[in-house]
Amino acid sequence: MSQPQRPPRPRFWTTYSLFLSVLFLVYAGLALRSSALLRREQQLIARDMSALKGGPQAARGTFDADISRARTDPSVWIHIIQACRQAKQPGLGVEYGERAVAALKGETPQIRAAIYSELMAAYQDADPTRPNLKATAAAHEMLKLTPDDPEALNAAGYVLADNNVELDQARVDITRALRILHEQSSDDNPTTLMALTEDSYGWLLYREKQYLRSLAVLEQAVADLPSGSTTDGSADLYYHIGMAARAAGRITRSRQAFLVALTYDPAHAQARAELATLPPDPPSPPPSDPSLSGGPAPASTPAPLH
Repeated sequence: MSQPQRPPRPRFWTTYSLFLSVLFLVYAGLALRSSALLRREQQLIARDMSALKGGPQAARGTFDADISRARTDPSVWIHIIQACRQAKQPGLGVEYGERAVAALKGETPQIRAAIYSELMAAYQDADPTRPNLKATAAAHEMLKLTPDDPEALNAAGYVLADNNVELDQARVDITRALRILHEQSSDDNPTTLMALTEDSYGWLLYREKQYLRSLAVLEQAVADLPSGSTTDGSADLYYHIGMAARAAGRITRSRQAFLVALTYDPAHAQARAELATLPPDPPSPPPSDPSLSGGPAPASTPAPLH
């Protein structure tokens, strides 16, 4: 079955990229409690988003003043980039991401990797065409700085798979992230990051045209999401399932997954477009009528166990 080649909706990243950046900052020793930092980050991003309501030029004045006042706080750059992306102004996010890369050359590898992760996300958002070579280049730079970090490995591998380039390297990065995460956590208590990394692996399998395996892995990723851990990426998880199911010929499941994606994000353009182009569900077989055969249908005999 031929598949439409629309570029997938970039799932990078609102909550997840914030989560990734917070972890980098925590590892760098800038915070004692990630939950408190996350709340503070969200407040600052909301403030920066308010600045964007006055337009890009006014926002630049506010952002540049913030950067000037907080010369020793690199997280200010991250707040700005994420606010630009959430306000649907990723081009401005790219501008500040590139400035941050130049301004923070002397920072720790973890801080610089966090900046590259945000720049990578802004590139993905700003240009939906695939492959997005600026995004993949940022992914490589991020991973050079933190080559053993499972969040960075997953992020880099996902971006390569999403852009349908360097799939062998994407496999190396994602499977290594999974190995590290398995060593760090119990199989009986998977983390949100574990589920997101499984989703990345399933999307890689889709890119490799292993559609049935992709569908199985993507379904497992959704099942492994911890209870109550719905993220902004939930719509994309179901979008991925819908795409894999469609490619595997599972039209009914594909339709179900796209509908669920739209319940999480009614503005998910790719899920809506794919749903509109799905063929009709295959007809259900007619129910059997025992009267036509002169009696009830014989019970099936279980196969012997070997």
